[in-house]
Amino acid sequence: MKLKQLLILTALFVAANVLGSTLNTDKKKQEFFNESFGKFNENDRKFAKVNKHKVYDMQAPVAYSSEGNKLSLERVPRFPENDFFIMFAKDASDQSLLISNINSDGYKNLELTFDFAVGDVTMLLNQLTLKCNGEVVELEAIKAKNRDRFESVSVVIPNGTNTIEFVIEGSASTYFRLDNVRIVGEK
Repeated sequence: MKLKQLLILTALFVAANVLGSTLNTDKKKQEFFNESFGKFNENDRKFAKVNKHKVYDMQAPVAYSSEGNKLSLERVPRFPENDFFIMFAKDASDQSLLISNINSDGYKNLELTFDFAVGDVTMLLNQLTLKCNGEVVELEAIKAKNRDRFESVSVVIPNGTNTIEFVIEGSASTYFRLDNVRIVGEK
């Protein structure tokens, strides 16, 4: 009888492990959008307007625009690892970057990550407005740890997001740099 009980317990243990592994709902997130704003080439200028830049990582149908063509992509030697990045200028009014036609079909539990750097660590991250499909997504009121150093931040965004807009309304008290925009989701 003990052998029979041992066999039954062993069979139940094996079945539970097999069943547990097939029912595992932990899906790995996959990156489906990654924009570094392009690598610097010696023939490139050190800046370009968003609407005229040609070296985006994500190609058509993804589109990039800046209302009034105010924003530029810049490259600053002290940030060699970042190549080009988006520059929201100090004292310029109402600046925005719109990234549209992002294909998020079939993905859920989306997470947006981006790198940012500021010229004054008193600027709070939530002075930047993030919109997904036109709806505001709240950003935390955090300060950068260091001036002129890129840091990463992640935020959960709505499923089905196909447009992302980064906006600084009014006049910024310091510059804000944006780089390495990435989106991951479960497939």
